[in-house]
Amino acid sequence: MTPHDSSKVTGGRKVVMENRKKILVVDDEADLVTGVSRLLERAGFEVFSASNGDEALMRVKDIGWFDLIILDVRMPVLDGYDTLSILRDTGYGDIPVILLTGGFSPEDVARGHDRGAVLYMRKPFAPSCLANAVAYALNAKAGAQAV
Repeated sequence: MTPHDSSKVTGGRKVVMENRKKILVVDDEADLVTGVSRLLERAGFEVFSASNGDEALMRVKDIGWFDLIILDVRMPVLDGYDTLSILRDTGYGDIPVILLTGGFSPEDVARGHDRGAVLYMRKPFAPSCLANAVAYALNAKAGAQAV
């Protein structure tokens, strides 16, 4: 099975399951994670969550692949920038990442871009903005854009 193959073998037969894109939502604000997760699940995505960068790295290792990671910048234990750097250094550089933050400066956007983020979004954001960002990120290569 490839990282994107959601089929499984049951009783000697290959059963093809619904191939939903996997998204990891990482933020230390539980309400934000819940809201974003619900929005994404209603849109048909399979959603996983983590409350800090260290947890996110464990999820990536356990699951093996995500189609997108939505990653808060400011978190305890391991912040978003360091988490993104570790992802890039450990073979997960092809996973597009949207960085989220309450603060916003050209330096922040450059820092995210340097680490390979696809987009940089300011919190709070409208659900429609998140939907557009997710659609864009799933089709984009690394190179941060501010939204």
